[in-house]
Amino acid sequence: MRMTCSREYLAEATTGQLSTDTRTYFSIEQPWRNNLQGHSCVPEGLYELVWYVSPRHGGTYCLRNPGLRIMGSDALTPQQLSDGYRSFCEIHSANWAGQLEGCIAVGLDGQPMLNPASGKVEPAIERSREAVAALLHELGEDMNGHTLSIVSKTGVPT
Repeated sequence: MRMTCSREYLAEATTGQLSTDTRTYFSIEQPWRNNLQGHSCVPEGLYELVWYVSPRHGGTYCLRNPGLRIMGSDALTPQQLSDGYRSFCEIHSANWAGQLEGCIAVGLDGQPMLNPASGKVEPAIERSREAVAALLHELGEDMNGHTLSIVSKTGVPT
């Protein structure tokens, strides 16, 4: 299945909609921080989705596009680390960008909410666990051949 995530860059988060053949989910990521490992949304581009069983999030997918320095679930070499490569950019549940470490969270609702960690109303998604379960169900038992195209609906990251 080919999916598309159309997103908007905000100072405190990157928000968007992730669309499949039959459904649209809300998405949230960290702000653009020059592709910094663990602190930035992933760059725009076309990604292969690689099945991965995460110790923290269970069965999910990692994004992979070596040309954009995103390496799926590969262990990185010291040279790749120094060259700014990233791995383990997963799709999993979360509500706020601050809960993510360079991954993408999906939800069924996308309204700002009070973040108890900051005490501020921030961009957020809701019903994230339900959305991840629905997305994984929609992708089905075939763990190969899925792609995600990430595009901007507002222009260049700030």
